Amino acid sequence: MPQVKKSTTKEIAVSSDIAQLLADAAALEKSNLSAIDSGTRVPFIKCISKAEDPILDKTSPDYIPKAVYKGFCAPESKLSLGLEFYFTVFGVFSVYEEKIKSEDGGLPSIVGYVMPEVAKQVPMADGSYFDREFEDEEGNVHILSPIFWVFGLIEDYEELGLHSLVFRSTAAPKAKAVAKTISEKGGISCQYVFHVTSERKEFKKYNSVSYQPILEITDRINFHIKNGKVVPEEWSIEEIEEYVKLYHKLHDDYANSRMISKTATVEGYLQITDNSKVRF
Repeated sequence: MPQVKKSTTKEIAVSSDIAQLLADAAALEKSNLSAIDSGTRVPFIKCISKAEDPILDKTSPDYIPKAVYKGFCAPESKLSLGLEFYFTVFGVFSVYEEKIKSEDGGLPSIVGYVMPEVAKQVPMADGSYFDREFEDEEGNVHILSPIFWVFGLIEDYEELGLHSLVFRSTAAPKAKAVAKTISEKGGISCQYVFHVTSERKEFKKYNSVSYQPILEITDRINFHIKNGKVVPEEWSIEEIEEYVKLYHKLHDDYANSRMISKTATVEGYLQITDNSKVRF
């Protein structure tokens, strides 16, 4: 476990403006948890779930030095995070991934993301409890699949900015568990430090094994709130001032449907479709 940073200014509260921003963002987070056009693409953290991943192959352009099977990396910055790392969660966000079904039976290609309130106007796919489906004017079949983004800062690499862990399909309950933990703690995710490791997942139907990230809350805390004031713990006053503004903007963007851009194909489909027949 890394050495815990100790603040020498525990009794000095940050400005009332930051305290108000934190309160406003916390209220938005509570709403977002129960339910992203910022224009900023958030880099993702990858769990290296296959021993054959190009990231582990020294001859591949995707190779990341020191990366390990069952471990984690940030591909955009070519950073290996090892088998475990610490992560301050800034929010858990529900979105729909839009994919176009391959005509040759291959993997569908991801073309964008859709906010839940828009995606839920599209009918459920036949035989599915989660995916939604529609056909565009060119005859391409679009699939909308619910996923979760867990946004946050990687400990010791905060200067790289926000990163996301993506939870799809069978991994979705793990994201929901993080959301539940945050909600039970009071809905202010950026106070708490999570420990991230990988967990083995067996798919007997496909005779396959993969690894998925799992987040567990620690007893460490970045700041606490006392008498309506924000008091530093592991974060310094300067870090609180910076990160709370980022936390507030993130939840404000999601709450106001600005986190992701509208998808023209979905919008076009909804404009020409009788939505009275949509099944929820």
